[in-house]
Amino acid sequence: VDRHFPEQSLGFLYGEPGTFKSFIAFDLCMHLAHGLPDWHGDTIDPTTAGLVVYLAGEGAAGFKHRAQAWLNKHLVPEFNDKRFILIRKPCNFMSEEDIARLERTVAFHAAGRPVATIVVDTVSRAVAGADQNLQKDMTIFIRACDRLKDRFKAVVLGVHHTNKSGDILGSVVFRASGDFVFRAEARKDSGQPTVRLTCEKQKDGPDGWGETYAMEAVGQSLAPRRLTKAEATKVVSAGRSGDILEAMEAAWREGKPWRQRGREGAVGVMHQQFGMAKDEAEKLLQTWLATGVVTYKTFDKKLKLSGYCPTSSAVPNGVFD
Repeated sequence: VDRHFPEQSLGFLYGEPGTFKSFIAFDLCMHLAHGLPDWHGDTIDPTTAGLVVYLAGEGAAGFKHRAQAWLNKHLVPEFNDKRFILIRKPCNFMSEEDIARLERTVAFHAAGRPVATIVVDTVSRAVAGADQNLQKDMTIFIRACDRLKDRFKAVVLGVHHTNKSGDILGSVVFRASGDFVFRAEARKDSGQPTVRLTCEKQKDGPDGWGETYAMEAVGQSLAPRRLTKAEATKVVSAGRSGDILEAMEAAWREGKPWRQRGREGAVGVMHQQFGMAKDEAEKLLQTWLATGVVTYKTFDKKLKLSGYCPTSSAVPNGVFD
């Protein structure tokens, strides 16, 4: 993928929990597996088409909804299970036996075809029992990744977490060994979930640049869309979204929950009290529901009173905390 992922390379996408790293990685894989010509405007080299292998160590249960959301968003009629393989069983990259079994599994599904990408989501789940701060342990992991990369001439992408200081978790071996490194950050100046993807390392190209993705609600899940620069400057501020969530919570505590429709409906309140366009308010509300920031539940069974309520983690710090 132009600017992002060079052929036959090893790299990492990392960020704090809740920064939609897996959504970005999954979106990339779906573009590759379904033969789309570009990834949000960056050309996909058609000569590198092949099997995509996704090792889902975390959150595998939600991939069905993610896949359907992606298909709906991109108007793709059906899932290509010949070119996208999701592996739910854990694979320990510290184990020679596990890596050998993974090689055989990938080779079996490839059936002589090229392998485009192998995603390890997450690195922490793939190094069970290892000390991620020890170079000697993480070198074993890197060697296993290099083995897959060289065997299948593929891109190997590790989805990883941050440490307490906010840097990539573990030994410096990750930055040193990665051909590319991207950092994902959930934007805190946006009313809907947005992710800032920053290229921190690109071995054979420019780095230091970034791009913003809106996490748009589609069906029962989310699908990323890269924002233009103009769009990125118009997102709703975190303070504004925090105010909306605090008002929603206050209404819930007072026994006047925001309803689905009417003058007391959430969209109407967001329009009247906060000056949001109704379509913008509806989009924001649906995104909050899809990401678990807000829930719709019963307030009083006897009165048959229900409404929207922020989850405990959404207030007062907003969408991304």
